[in-house]
Amino acid sequence: MADVSALLREGYQLKQRIDADTARLRQINAALAELCEYPDGKMTGHLAAGAISAKVTKKTNLKWDQAKLQRACDAMGADEFRKVFKYEFKPKGAKELKGFLDFGKPEHVALVKGALTETPGAPAVTYEVIEDA
Repeated sequence: MADVSALLREGYQLKQRIDADTARLRQINAALAELCEYPDGKMTGHLAAGAISAKVTKKTNLKWDQAKLQRACDAMGADEFRKVFKYEFKPKGAKELKGFLDFGKPEHVALVKGALTETPGAPAVTYEVIEDA
C-alpha cells in the first residue's frame, strides 16, 4: 500500500504547480491572441517566431435564454425551429433526479432508468495546507 502522506504531499504539490501553470498559460494565450493578426472575417490566425509557430483561434461561448427560445419556437413554428435547434432532455438538477429515482412511481422510474447509463468518473480531490497546531 502506498504511503498516504507521500501521495497527499505529491498530489498537493502537483495541483499547485498545475494551477500556476494553467494560470500562466491563460495569460500567454491571451497575449498571443492580442498579438495575432486575423484575416478578414476569420477567427483563426497564425504566429511564428524562432522555431515555434502557433495557430490562434478566437473562441466565442454561446449561452441561450431558454424562455426567449421558447417564444421564438412559438412564433416560428416547431418545424422551422427544429431546422436550427434540437430538444435536449436533462434533469433539472441532481436533487430533483435523486428524489424522482427514490420516490417516483416505479413504472416511471423504470422508464427513466432504462434511458440512463452510469459510468465512473475521475475522482475530484481538493488539496489544502493544514497549519500545525
